[in-house]
Amino acid sequence: MSVTKKCVIALSVMALFTGSVISSTAVANGAVITPTATGGTSVGAGIWIAGGIAGVATFLAIYDLSRRTTCIGDVFQFGGPGFDRRVMPTDNVIPPPRCRRR
Repeated sequence: MSVTKKCVIALSVMALFTGSVISSTAVANGAVITPTATGGTSVGAGIWIAGGIAGVATFLAIYDLSRRTTCIGDVFQFGGPGFDRRVMPTDNVIPPPRCRRR
């Protein structure tokens, strides 16, 4: 299996996991999440912007955990300890696994 195919599979799993967590949280709370815009104000825009920021932050957190706990590597070349430099004893990070190169 090629590296690109593994990356696509990993990103698909992360997207499905994120969507299922968000939808199950809404069902568990009994709340229906429906952003509604009110006429003449920017409340609706604020809701969508806040949701977008939360979505990007969630994606980056899941991506960081998956690249540090699986062998997909640093697909987007973000770098960081263990990817572009050694993990020092004072770094508060999960070191990436040592995987075989095929």
